[in-house]
Amino acid sequence: MITIKEEEYLVKKKVEQVQKQIQRISKQLNTYPEGKLVSIRNGNWYKYYVSDGHTKTYIPAEKRELARQLAWKKYLTCFLEDLEQEKCAIEAYLHKEKDFCHAGRWLY
Repeated sequence: MITIKEEEYLVKKKVEQVQKQIQRISKQLNTYPEGKLVSIRNGNWYKYYVSDGHTKTYIPAEKRELARQLAWKKYLTCFLEDLEQEKCAIEAYLHKEKDFCHAGRWLY
């Protein structure tokens, strides 16, 4: 059986791992091009555009690597949001667990 101290240590270790991933992905995102990928279906084909929030610019077939980079950037952005939510949830768990342990001392 795992003790409370061991569990707390493991959970804090997990927070550190998540924080390192957040930092690594944040740095990595800075290397990707600006803008968002927009894909529009045209019959059986897809057309890709890069958007700056106001205008869309067509990405020709010769520059499909830009579309791939923007798609990967979107994936990493979503993954980063998930990691931040996970970190927040773990920290909330640690805070609640600590409050529970302190409250439990008064009951005995």
